[in-house]
Amino acid sequence: MKKRMIENGTMDCDRRTFLKRSGAVLGLLALAGVPPALAEDAAWTAVGAEADFPEGEPKFLKEHNAFVVKTPDGVRALSARCTHRGCTVEVSGNEFVCPCHRARFSADGAVLKGPARDPLPALPAKIEDGQVWLGSENAG
Repeated sequence: MKKRMIENGTMDCDRRTFLKRSGAVLGLLALAGVPPALAEDAAWTAVGAEADFPEGEPKFLKEHNAFVVKTPDGVRALSARCTHRGCTVEVSGNEFVCPCHRARFSADGAVLKGPARDPLPALPAKIEDGQVWLGSENAG
């Protein structure tokens, strides 16, 4: 095993020591987390132009398994995952219906008919600069 030597005010180290120190530094950075400004930006995803969302018509976003509905007050998003067994709900008139066990939900996600007991979870959504944005659970 090589010994560390101090020459001219610098510390030389072998490969193993260098890797240990590098791992420690990376670990500390990971514990510190992502800076809040970066985390906030990463929490939102543009899902289309505002014009692509006709008012009152739920639009299914397959890649997010969510429905987005433009309202007079802005935009609302709901998870498309049924709270009973996790099947993807479908639009039927102004309701959401689970094709697996026929649970029904209102346009705002409230349970109308079981077997589901919990409403469809709301997701963060906003309109900004002509774009509709869908947020992750951490979006603020």
